[in-house]
Amino acid sequence: MYNTSCASTSTLLDNSFEQNLETDSLESSDISELETSINFLELIEPPTKKKKCRGKINFITPKLAGALDRCQLSIRDSVYVLQATLEALNFNTDDYVINQTSIHRARESYRS
Repeated sequence: MYNTSCASTSTLLDNSFEQNLETDSLESSDISELETSINFLELIEPPTKKKKCRGKINFITPKLAGALDRCQLSIRDSVYVLQATLEALNFNTDDYVINQTSIHRARESYRS
């Protein structure tokens, strides 16, 4: 009786080992397919965009800062108006410093 149970146990172990081998081979084929699809996606991915440079031209004069203060435009509205003005004059807005912080600092410095 002892030998029969050992034989059946070893048969069960062999069967489970074979099943594990089959699932391992399936998993490795799935992994290779996944790697192939990832490589394909990398090939069709559009090229990365160039890093956007900050504008360097500060164009806010004391007279412009005074006009923005006199009209009581908020900092946010000032950014919008200045951006639209540069675009209307066909200037490249990427070359100019146009953000809330820089405009606020310029207006503060010209007030004193």
